[in-house]
Amino acid sequence: MAQVTKLREHPDFVDLDAEREVDLHRYWNALVARWWLPILGLIAGLVIGYLLSLGGNQVYKASALLYLGQPYSGNSAIQSLATNPTTVNGIIHSAAATQKAAAAAGLRPGQVRNKVTSKTLVGAKGAVKAGQTPLIEISLTGKAPHKTAVATNVLAAEVVAKLAGFVNEKIRGFEALQTSLAQQLASNQQQIATTRAAIVKAKGLSALEQLVLISNNNNAIQQRGQLLIAKAQNDQQLSQAQNVEKPQIVERAVPVKTTARSRRNSMLVAAFLGLLLGIFAALLWEPVTGRLRTA
Repeated sequence: MAQVTKLREHPDFVDLDAEREVDLHRYWNALVARWWLPILGLIAGLVIGYLLSLGGNQVYKASALLYLGQPYSGNSAIQSLATNPTTVNGIIHSAAATQKAAAAAGLRPGQVRNKVTSKTLVGAKGAVKAGQTPLIEISLTGKAPHKTAVATNVLAAEVVAKLAGFVNEKIRGFEALQTSLAQQLASNQQQIATTRAAIVKAKGLSALEQLVLISNNNNAIQQRGQLLIAKAQNDQQLSQAQNVEKPQIVERAVPVKTTARSRRNSMLVAAFLGLLLGIFAALLWEPVTGRLRTA
């Protein structure tokens, strides 16, 4: 401790802490004295940022909303391409999909591949609920509104086509069974009508023959009930495959005007830079003006 005291009392000793406090105090006094410079820089930055945002390139954004579907095997949901979170982004950036979309819209493949994005739409809490198939938004930006929308819709259709293979097979099976059940019901209705007509004309038949006709009519009616139950079940499964399991485009893409530069971001960045320049100007004001006066 005595050595430290002697060191501080030495004529050549420099107290760095004291000098640091003096410098900070001087800087603070400079800011307080020239407070209007940071404020002026901040305001000028906001104005310049706003003007720059007005002069940004006008572009169009087209977004398509997709439902990826949830395939089932029996009563259980199964894992598929639709349940993989990377599937959509991989498809819309693939060479085959971007070339197809670009050719349909009259664009270069790079104008599609480099400008297309996808995102999952989530609820208010920011997460997808368990067991809930999320909605996916595909967006493309470009200078030509019609071409941008066409390319986006082609990409959306490509995603649906890639994901719908398994469900389309199920739908074809249900539709074939639906046709068969309709034919069976028509034949059954004809059988019921024939037996009823025969019963009406059966007055000259024996009791046994009349009983056979009545029994056949009852059997045909029971068969119709079973066919109607089977048709109702098939209709429900077909509806589930078409409306729940199958991926689909919920909303087609429509071009909307936007700007290449965000107005809010431009104003914030410019205001921050203006504030920094104002602070530097306040700190350097006294030394610079002093040198100018001396000169």
